[in-house]
Amino acid sequence: MSGRVDVMIAGGGVTGLVAAHRLRSLGCSVVLAEASGRVGGVIRSERVGDALLEHGPFSVMVRSHEFRELLRDLRVEPIERDAGRGERRYVQRDGRLCVVPTSVGGLLASPLLTLAGKLRVIRGAARSAPAMAHHDCTMFDAAARRLGREAAERLIGPACVGVFGSDSDRLSLRACAPRLAEADRSARSWISLLKMARDPSKPNASRAMVSFAGGLGSLVEALHDRLGDAVRTSAPVHALARSAGGSRFNVSFGSEEVEAAAVLIATEAAAASDLLRPVAPDASAEIARIDHADIGVVHLVFDERDVRHPLDGFGYLVPRDEPGVEPVLGVIWPASVFPRHAPVGTATLRVMVGGGRWPAALDLSDEA
Repeated sequence: MSGRVDVMIAGGGVTGLVAAHRLRSLGCSVVLAEASGRVGGVIRSERVGDALLEHGPFSVMVRSHEFRELLRDLRVEPIERDAGRGERRYVQRDGRLCVVPTSVGGLLASPLLTLAGKLRVIRGAARSAPAMAHHDCTMFDAAARRLGREAAERLIGPACVGVFGSDSDRLSLRACAPRLAEADRSARSWISLLKMARDPSKPNASRAMVSFAGGLGSLVEALHDRLGDAVRTSAPVHALARSAGGSRFNVSFGSEEVEAAAVLIATEAAAASDLLRPVAPDASAEIARIDHADIGVVHLVFDERDVRHPLDGFGYLVPRDEPGVEPVLGVIWPASVFPRHAPVGTATLRVMVGGGRWPAALDLSDEA
């Protein structure tokens, strides 16, 4: 097939799907090409018996009015987490699961930090050094400067792994938390830093963590159904070039070719870099520098009578200095967050492995 469209989208993950849906709602003609045989990217939900297993992301944060509007438009009903059991977080320390403190009293009683580490956090609440002007530090550097190295390793480090899949000393503060980076240049303590980093335009912004009745895959399915034959699967983009006049683009994908007024690339960085090289070599070179932290997920299902921990929280994360845990980054307790994810009487553990810390884990066999 050969034709003309307003926008050609490369990549059928959730970014490409939502962009296609939005563009269509604005009256644009769109074609979306996905290289694999299914859309959704890393999002994939599967029912195994009565258990709902998420092979990719486990939940999504609802932070914007636009996202709620999208869910209403697609008629996808969100299920919010169990606020009672799903709120608490743990960090593994010396083989024990320790509750992450959320108050000064909790911090003083916590075995996660030594007395010196606790005093350093408290001192940073009164005064801590701002960042040097125009200096892009890592998440670890900022945390160590504000809270001390011990808290940076044992509290902020695991949190970064949980969110980004990589260690805090490999993550740019400016890239990962731009409002924090801006506030870090002038805040006199970590308390004032957090206050300054709040978005004043969203004083009561919701941070609800949700899933859906059929898992996150329900959102992907709803988007795919709405887009219909605008989506092509098993159709990798082979070539991207400017048209003869230079104002449009010729795109070859699968066995088809289209001419598009605009191209939206929603693939992972390496594929995006390859596609952009003929038309935007400088951008291609920059994008090629982006690293990905690949994470593997292992689901373990037990009879809940055989699990001695009450699993009364979201799960636990592992600091990088914890011995004997390779290649585990952390474990989520799905039924404690979304009770419908696991059959009654069972305990499901969602083990995250690999990431930027243990990349070789993704090369292991399923048996290993």
